[in-house]
Amino acid sequence: MPIDNRDAVLRDPQILVLPLVEAREIFEATGKSWPPPEARTAFREVTVRDRRAEPWWAGLFRQPRAVATVLIQQECQHPGCHTPRGDLFWDGPVQVWTNPCGHVDRPEHMIIESLLLEIAYANQLLTEDGTAR
Repeated sequence: MPIDNRDAVLRDPQILVLPLVEAREIFEATGKSWPPPEARTAFREVTVRDRRAEPWWAGLFRQPRAVATVLIQQECQHPGCHTPRGDLFWDGPVQVWTNPCGHVDRPEHMIIESLLLEIAYANQLLTEDGTAR
């Protein structure tokens, strides 16, 4: 079952566990890794706040206590949009941007989007009959 809805993953993060484990097994079996070298130009690398790795009290402070560097699409991923994302700038230890379309990209959505890209790349390494290329 393909997972392509960030909001569904936010509601139930456990649905990512099995596909992510399978993706990493595919990488191991094929000798490939994520991200592939060509991903650096096809995707955008950003550093965002990672609330999953922060202690409970970190929410009391503006500055993030944990960050994650992830790969995301160059275009806005809100349903039906796909306009280019805004220019990046640093705000302390994280990068932020304002999308020209007005959609807001939350840090947790960016982490999920990166995991979904990893799973999609692993699935591309498989042929229709389920064997690695």
